[in-house]
Amino acid sequence: MSPFSPSGSDTESDTATANHGTDEPVLDDEYIIKIGNVSGSQPFDIDRTEKIVTVDPTRGDWGDSKEELKEYWREEKGRAFTESAFGLYLSIRASKGDVNDVMDFFDPVLTSAQSSMLEEAYHLSKYFDNFNVDPNEEYERRGKLGDKYDTPAQNVPSLCSAGYFEEHGLFRDIYDQLSDSDTQDKDFQDLFNDLIRNRPFVIFVSGGADLSVGELRYLVLQKSNHLDTLPVDIEYIHVRGMGHGPEEKVSELKQVLDEGGARQMMDINRKENGPNELVLAIDSSSI
Repeated sequence: MSPFSPSGSDTESDTATANHGTDEPVLDDEYIIKIGNVSGSQPFDIDRTEKIVTVDPTRGDWGDSKEELKEYWREEKGRAFTESAFGLYLSIRASKGDVNDVMDFFDPVLTSAQSSMLEEAYHLSKYFDNFNVDPNEEYERRGKLGDKYDTPAQNVPSLCSAGYFEEHGLFRDIYDQLSDSDTQDKDFQDLFNDLIRNRPFVIFVSGGADLSVGELRYLVLQKSNHLDTLPVDIEYIHVRGMGHGPEEKVSELKQVLDEGGARQMMDINRKENGPNELVLAIDSSSI
């Protein structure tokens, strides 16, 4: 799976931990890893003023880019990554870009109804993210989206906010994985409906959620089983929480999964507006 593009203000330090029989250091570095286009001879660019490292997977071999970035992190920051830990770390990064950029890609490959729904959901997610929207209003607007396009559409603004439709994001990667099919667009449309309905790659832990950690762990296992039935490869399951209660529950879940030997990493996805988000990325093959 391609890594996600990050963005956000540089207001808090990142915290990431990898566990699978390794003693890898905790990442508390203020630099953000971002996926995007860079100029110059290197496959990544370091902006020391904004504290952003931009990696360009289109320049040369993506594997070489990763190795060079890992080497930079080791030399400059004294922090080493295993390959699995680095993949988990990159998978967490998410951001939302321009609506037109997203729709330029998806409008030709989705049905007209799917495309209209995605565009409305994307605008809604922008509104939710950039304004202090009352929870009742957000609930009502999501409900109207679901009434208009079918209930699963309520899920899509959250997927937009998490960056899953961005360049190098999950849904574009899935479309590319279907490139050998003679019916690529139709196959993607069918898979699109399944993914927004069941969201087998992500769990959003909300402030009002009353799921226990044990129930969350069972939900992770269910989603992992669902991923095994798909015709594409989705490597990571994300558990995302904003606010003290959800973040605490995500941290507790990580401890439980650690005991089972799951490969995972926890990190803060910094938001340009609103509260930061704690994201747990779990390697689905290790569950």
